[in-house]
Amino acid sequence: MFYVYILYSEIADKYYIGSTDNPHRRIEEHNITSEHTYTSKYCPWELKAY
Repeated sequence: MFYVYILYSEIADKYYIGSTDNPHRRIEEHNITSEHTYTSKYCPWELKAY
């Protein structure tokens, strides 16, 4: 099963919407990545809904 998830960055006051089969694993990936991606600029992210 796939989920749509919503993340929030308090530092940047931004939301991010994505999809995954495991929302809890995916938020960890967003927060610990060393690559330069859109979400890496606004860490830490909080999982608001899925």
